Amino acid sequence: MMRCGSRVVDLGMAEAEVRAACGEPVDVSRHVVTRAHETSSSAPTTDQGDQTRRERDVLAVSVDVDEWVYDFGPNRLTQRLTFENGTLVRITTDRRR
Repeated sequence: MMRCGSRVVDLGMAEAEVRAACGEPVDVSRHVVTRAHETSSSAPTTDQGDQTRRERDVLAVSVDVDEWVYDFGPNRLTQRLTFENGTLVRITTDRRR
């Protein structure tokens, strides 16, 4: 959770909601990361009975990552907000810029 004046920003919010609450960040960086994502499915076996077998696949998934930095003045530490595919997933406190 992070406060922007009287407004509260929390995980799960969209980029547009954060921008409306806090204004423009002082710094924005963007990059794409690729992650492995495992999926599984059940398939009937060729054996007799009600047996099923799990099949697993690993897919490469691209995630758009945006990092925004807010500086609320000399008496507060900067805040770094990390968005994945447009949704806020992490808020960290940084040192002074």
